[in-house]
Amino acid sequence: MLDSTSLTAPETLAGERVRRPPSWMGDYVTGDDLSEEDAMNFAMFVGSDPVTYKQASKIQHWRDAMDAEIQAIQKNDTWELVDPPPNCKIVGVKWIFKTKLKETGEIEKFKARLVAKGYTQEEATKKWNIHQLDIKSAFLHGAINENVYLEQPPGYVFQGREHQVYKLKKALYGLKQAPRAWYNKLESYLAANDFLKCPHEHTLFVKKKEKATRPDIAYSVSLISRFMEDPKESHFAAAKRILRYLQGTQNLGIFYKAGGNEELIAYTDSDYAGDINDRKSTSGYAFLLGGAVISWVSKKQPVVSLSTTEAEFIAVALCACQCVWLRRILEHLSHCQEGATMVFCDNVSTIKLSKNPVLHGRSKHIDVRFHFLRNLCNDGVIELNYCSTRDQLADIMTKPLKVDEFQHLLSALGMIDESEINCCKEHTV
Repeated sequence: MLDSTSLTAPETLAGERVRRPPSWMGDYVTGDDLSEEDAMNFAMFVGSDPVTYKQASKIQHWRDAMDAEIQAIQKNDTWELVDPPPNCKIVGVKWIFKTKLKETGEIEKFKARLVAKGYTQEEATKKWNIHQLDIKSAFLHGAINENVYLEQPPGYVFQGREHQVYKLKKALYGLKQAPRAWYNKLESYLAANDFLKCPHEHTLFVKKKEKATRPDIAYSVSLISRFMEDPKESHFAAAKRILRYLQGTQNLGIFYKAGGNEELIAYTDSDYAGDINDRKSTSGYAFLLGGAVISWVSKKQPVVSLSTTEAEFIAVALCACQCVWLRRILEHLSHCQEGATMVFCDNVSTIKLSKNPVLHGRSKHIDVRFHFLRNLCNDGVIELNYCSTRDQLADIMTKPLKVDEFQHLLSALGMIDESEINCCKEHTV
């Protein structure tokens, strides 16, 4: 018979189940680490927030919170006190009180918010702001175009002017117009700061800045990014090696010569079955304008290619999509491309396949979406030309290279050291 005192903490009797918290609870803060004092604070304030102005007005910190809210509204010039026009619908207001806590259970602040009773309004279109920003009193910044009148808030009614109402100049929480007004304000601000609104998702705004990736590290970054979900020590070592390379090449940049070639030129290549895990190929392209690269990519193909011809064909199709987009951008910038854009490929079969649809044995299994390349060739948008592997600039986007080949392609892409740029300027003068 076992003595209960002989059992250590980790030990359990035979058949006794060891209870562990479910794995999904790892994404939450359970409060197990709270001190006794923090736990008492948390229990004291949860569910104790006042629900009416009468309750809150008896407690000093809630009165201070309401004063701060009214001051914020007045500072923002949200409303003006006016006589109510005849037959107008007056929207009621109410106070909402909330004690905000930190993760540790400590009190962060007492928040009082004045909101309009929007459920008394007629239905209006809603615009939801999904940009994740913590903007204080965000909805109070949006201007509204409709005439909206509010009753004076409880506890803040002007003596002798009790019959008057507030006419809103800007939105207030609870109004159906508030999300739309805030969205319009945010949209105008982002547009003024060079953000572009996605035509397919109006709450998505994008601002393109200088990217961390460069043509010389595009393939390396693309390669290690495939293991972001479950990186190993070797992947971290590879990332450090890229950082060491960047540290040693800080003066390396892309040099665009004045008066250079203004014709858009593209190079495209693929590394057949280069990924040893799923045997998918890597596509790469580089577009040059003004004697230097302006657009590049290194990307694993979405399907497994059955031949080098298919892999190259898919890579050219990806390059063709970018070509169409770049031509439209250049046209918008009054830099129209005369004639077809030259696209250089080092696979003869791919070039023939883009012009001759009879090669069924090699092409009948290729996804239909890649065959629009033929239409672009027939329409004179692009023109596929052969180049030797030595002159294939897109090689740097698809595979690791020897040092001399790597440096040769860097120079061909227009990447030079800053000191060389200064020398070029001196010779020009």
